[in-house]
Amino acid sequence: ALAPFIPSTSEAVLVTALRLLYNLSFDAKCREAILGGDLLNRLIACLRKRMQLPLVLRVLYNLSCDDKARKAMCKADHVGVALRKQVISCEDHMLPPELAALAINIATVEAGAEAMCSDQVMRHYLER
Repeated sequence: ALAPFIPSTSEAVLVTALRLLYNLSFDAKCREAILGGDLLNRLIACLRKRMQLPLVLRVLYNLSCDDKARKAMCKADHVGVALRKQVISCEDHMLPPELAALAINIATVEAGAEAMCSDQVMRHYLER
């Protein structure tokens, strides 16, 4: 029911939908519903929206705390690549805690680690 609102042309609608999704992501059945539908790919697409990045990272981190969900996230299109870009392009001295924790959780799955480390980016991680 939230999929049409993520992403949304209205910032207020998007923020409300992301906050609701964040609250729902604490429930196991809701996490399964999020992973079973198109919402995961929509959330990953929202990683490009700078204004909503903290909210999107919180939702994705909550999802990544569950082993089954983590594996499903690694099968999703471009999750490792999107995280890699976020980690490398982060201009803050320290990574936001949600981004660091999400990257660590995704890296515990082989497919996620391979996606995050492809294209010889280990040097960039070490420089970071």
